[in-house]
Amino acid sequence: MNKQAKKTTKLKRQYIVGRKKLLDPETGELIDSQIIIKNVEQDFNFYKVWLLDLLNILEIVGNKKIKVIDYILRNMRKEDNSISVTHREIAKKTGVSLPIVTQTFKILQETNFLVKIRNGFYMLNPDLIVKGHTGKRINLLIKYNTIDKEGEKWHSRN
Repeated sequence: MNKQAKKTTKLKRQYIVGRKKLLDPETGELIDSQIIIKNVEQDFNFYKVWLLDLLNILEIVGNKKIKVIDYILRNMRKEDNSISVTHREIAKKTGVSLPIVTQTFKILQETNFLVKIRNGFYMLNPDLIVKGHTGKRINLLIKYNTIDKEGEKWHSRN
C-alpha cells in the first residue's frame, strides 16, 4: 500500500481511505476508484416525517382542521402510532365543532393518514410518521396494513 492509501482524511461523517483499482464486471475494464468509509448513524428514538406527504394532506384541510390534526399528532401513542379518543373529546379539547372534527377524520381516512380500528380508536400511517427505528416502522406498517380498512377489527393475513 502506498502512503496515500494509508492516509485517512475526514470529510464530515465519511473517511477517504485511499484508492484502488476495481474490475467492472460488465466491461472488464479496470477502474481507478476512491475507497470511502461512511459512518451511518442509527435512526433511533426520533420522529421521521415524510414531509411532502404530510404537507399534501395538510393542504387539503383548513385552519380548524389543522387544530384537529395537531391534537392527533400530540396525543398519539408513540409505541404503536395509535390514538384513543372520540370526536366529541377532540371537539371539546380543541374548541372545534363536532362536524368539523368528524369531517377532518373522514378526510384523514380517505387520504390514508390514519385508519379507524374501531369507534374511538385509530392508527396513524407509519409511512407518514413514526417515532423510533426502521425495524419498528416496518412492524407498525405490517400491523397498519393488516387492519380491516372497513374498520372495526384487526386481522392477520395468511
